[in-house]
Amino acid sequence: MAVDTCGWCTGFTGDTTCSDVDAATPVCDPESGKCVECTVEDASACAGETPVCDAESGTCVGCSEHAQCPNTACDIETGACFPDEPGAIVFVENKLGGCGVAPAGTEEDPFCSLSEAAEVLQESQPTTIKVKPGSRR
Repeated sequence: MAVDTCGWCTGFTGDTTCSDVDAATPVCDPESGKCVECTVEDASACAGETPVCDAESGTCVGCSEHAQCPNTACDIETGACFPDEPGAIVFVENKLGGCGVAPAGTEEDPFCSLSEAAEVLQESQPTTIKVKPGSRR
């Protein structure tokens, strides 16, 4: 069954799904009745340099702003979200009285300054820096 014929996905019977019809369009869009690459509710096929679902076209596209990458940041040049894995996200907080010895850059043990974080970051790995609100006393 072709995706754009009158056999819309909302009318599939039995266990038939869009991925059975075409692996490239695994999601049923209930509004249009067509099999699409993704919907806002199901963007599981979106990854790599196309991590965001364009709701109008039902296709995966590159990110264009940081808010589209919920845990990290958007690499505007490539359209990919920065990695969301240990070591790829570091935390910085301006603490009164400075930091302890050799902070880890984690949420529980953040760096004291951006310059301190920059000293340990690897240029070869994209990294998201999350700035925590500092103490103001």
